[in-house]
Amino acid sequence: MAAGSADNHVRVYYMLGIDGPERILEVEHHSERVDSISWAHEGIKFVSGSKDGTALIWRFDSGCWRYIRLHCGKNPGYD
Repeated sequence: MAAGSADNHVRVYYMLGIDGPERILEVEHHSERVDSISWAHEGIKFVSGSKDGTALIWRFDSGCWRYIRLHCGKNPGYD
């Protein structure tokens, strides 16, 4: 499970542990609250979106989480 929060963090939990959910990632890579999370249909990938105008595409690769930052600021002439 992945979660975003008002403290600008992205957190990922492993839900099948014997002792309950286990946090496996906690990072602050957004400069404002994280208000959107969506998992990909295949693989271990998800996207996080923030009020700071960025989206991060996350993937688990070679034993660690990596991301690509997309800048989604407002374009002139669009609402």
